[in-house]
This record gives sequence, structure tokens and C-alpha cells, in this order.
Amino acid sequence: AVIANSLNLELHNVALSGCSNDYIFHTAVKQIRKYNDIQLLIVCWTHPTRLTWQAFDRTYIIHPTFGTALTDVYLDPKHRQHRAGMYMSSDTDMIDELEGGIKFAVSHMLDPDELEQKRENHSLALQSLCKEKGIRLIETHVMNFREVGSYNKENRHPNAEEHVLIANQLLEEMEVADKK
Repeated sequence: AVIANSLNLELHNVALSGCSNDYIFHTAVKQIRKYNDIQLLIVCWTHPTRLTWQAFDRTYIIHPTFGTALTDVYLDPKHRQHRAGMYMSSDTDMIDELEGGIKFAVSHMLDPDELEQKRENHSLALQSLCKEKGIRLIETHVMNFREVGSYNKENRHPNAEEHVLIANQLLEEMEVADKK
């Protein structure tokens, strides 16, 4: 919202906290196909070891210490937390399945090198699509902001104030790029 207001643009924020690069890519492409008047697309790539998919009216997110199976990601879900991680679901019966699924995924599906190669491919495809459609694409990475505020040191998600600081940092980077 800070960036959209600064640039006098309408905001369509389709971010999903905890999601994967795969989800980010496919959501961006869906938005490009849906709207014909996109002027700017900001993509903040995340850590490669995350999986996100949708099936049977649920959104699933899995990464090494966290798993969700939610019918509505904005509702307060039931959860279980212990030293190995946190598991959340709209249905308590799913929590045991999630816990077992995460152990399998971490052991057999979360290959950081393979997932990083996929992200690089997603980036190339998005660059090409945005160029074809005349959309300015800003790509950044969650790790670019780890010194903003204290969220990284406290192992939590950025709060509202830190999001504003991140937005201002992005605006400054965009200004520098525009001058080049």
C-alpha cells in the first residue's frame, strides 16, 4: 500500500504469508492474465524450501518447521506447536497427517538446489511475460530485508511498521534504478 500510494497506483496485493516461490510465480501469472492494465509487478521471492499448493478447497503450506492445511487462510485455525514445529489446520483431524507429511516432505521433497533452480526458471519466465505485456517488474528477495527492524533476529514475520520500512527501502531502490 505504501508503494502503491507513493506511485499513485491501485493496489492488488495477492501475497500469502509463508507461501512458496512456486505459489508466488503462479499467482503472478494469474494476475497478469486477469488484468490488462498492470503497470508494476513487485515480486518478493522467498526461501526455496517451501511448498504451497491448493487442492480440494484447501491451501497447503509446508516448510521445514511449519505446515498448514486451511480452507480459509485468514481464519483463526486450530493448531499444535511443539519443539519440532507448528502444524495448523481448519480441521483438527488433519494435524496428525500434516505432522507426518512434513517429515516426509523435509526428507524427500525439499531439495534447496532443485527448488532454487525452479525459482530461477520462474524468474526468467516472469521477466519475459512482463516484457511482452509492457509491465515493469521489480524482483526482490525476502533476504534483502533481513536487516530491517528486528523481525529477523526475533525469528518472526515483519510487523506493520517494518513493512513500511521495507516498502520505503524498495521505493529508494526503484528510484536509484530509474536514475540509471
